[in-house]
Amino acid sequence: MKKSYIYYSIAIVFGIVAGMLNLTVINTITQSLSQIFIKMFKCISMPIVSLSIINRLSCYCNDKRQSTLWQKTLFYTLFTTFLSAAVAALLYYIVNPAAVVIGENDMHESYIPTGENYLQSLLSIIPDSISQAFIEH
Repeated sequence: MKKSYIYYSIAIVFGIVAGMLNLTVINTITQSLSQIFIKMFKCISMPIVSLSIINRLSCYCNDKRQSTLWQKTLFYTLFTTFLSAAVAALLYYIVNPAAVVIGENDMHESYIPTGENYLQSLLSIIPDSISQAFIEH
C-alpha cells in the first residue's frame, strides 16, 4: 500500500473531525486556505488549458482534419451542455426548492431572493466576449 493513501486517509479523518467540532478558528483557517488554493489553481489552470489548446490546434496543417476537430469539439460542448441542463432541470423539478419554507429567524443573507428570474440567471452565465472567461476565470 502506498504512503499517499495513508496520508489521504488521515487528512480525510482530520477533515471530518474538524467539521464535527465546528470550531470558529479551524473554520476560518480552512476557508482561508481553500480560497488561496482556488485562486492559485485559477491563476495556473487557465493559461495551461489555453496554451495546450492553441498548441494542439497549431499542429494541424490539413484543413479537413481541423474542420473535423472543430465539429467534434462543438458537438461535444453543446451535447454536454444540454445534457447537464436537462439533468439540472430534472433535479430542480424533483427537489422543488421553491417549496422550501424558511423561517424569519433561520434566514441567512444568502437566502434572500435577488429578484432575478431563471432567464436572467441563464443570460448572466454567457460571457460578453471570449476574453471575459480568461479575465474573470
